[in-house]
Amino acid sequence: MKIDDIINEIESKFYGVVPKASWGETSLFYNPGKQLPNGYIFAR
Repeated sequence: MKIDDIINEIESKFYGVVPKASWGETSLFYNPGKQLPNGYIFAR
């Protein structure tokens, strides 16, 4: 399983998860409805 597969799996199973790539890393934020600029980080 590749990292993109893991990110897609988490995104599809948990409502409100938004990935954001920066500096070669992808962090996952909880941001339902994209109401905040980033949301709350829960995985890096």
